[in-house]
Amino acid sequence: MNNHFHIVLKVNSTEEWNATQILMTWCSLYSLPVLCDRYLKGEINTEAEIRRVKEYVAEYRFRLMSVSWYMKSINEYVARMANEEDKCTGHFWESRFKSQALLDERALLTCMAYVDLNPIRAAMAKDLKGSEFTSIKERIGNNHTWLSGFGKSDADLPFYLSSYIDLVDETGRCLRGDKRGFISSKTAKAIDEIGINPESWLDELKGFKSIGFSAVGTTEQLKEFSVKTNRKWTLGIKLKPALE
Repeated sequence: MNNHFHIVLKVNSTEEWNATQILMTWCSLYSLPVLCDRYLKGEINTEAEIRRVKEYVAEYRFRLMSVSWYMKSINEYVARMANEEDKCTGHFWESRFKSQALLDERALLTCMAYVDLNPIRAAMAKDLKGSEFTSIKERIGNNHTWLSGFGKSDADLPFYLSSYIDLVDETGRCLRGDKRGFISSKTAKAIDEIGINPESWLDELKGFKSIGFSAVGTTEQLKEFSVKTNRKWTLGIKLKPALE
């Protein structure tokens, strides 16, 4: 969008990566300390040096799984690029990013559709192919996208791409009283295939918000999430969106 962006992330684990994998991956993003560089070249000999390298590896392992570090990296890159274009300095972003945990496939699907339909609902685009800077435009126009794939394997999103595109397209054709943008007035077709109730889907999408909730899921999932994250259940009540 013109003043913010949304991004849906899947955080993979690096727990099974060895020290070399961690350091090589971090090296592709940032420069390494001299000690880590020497480790990769096989020039480390003493126990004290090895112990220090292990500390670096543990820190980088954590950072590679951290949403905060990911957002720090991407926001810094955007800020530097924008300030260079505008020939100015200082803060570019108004505030820190906000995040939500998507606790099941339904929450994931709702969030993805919400994000992909942003330009449509804001009347910035007339159809999905014209929705600049969205993942759905990337998926429609590029067979070799870097985005997560669709399918039934553990590595893929748990939907079929054709069904997802059809779902978002048909959802975008439905009029919403609180939004001025839409695609057309046709009836949705692919909702049943993905297992969504068409009567509740639009209400769920309308009730979804990108800010204000720390997690999205069913009541039971929110209870479990509040326990895992040491949050009080009263906060879990506030987290509960229109997804039952």
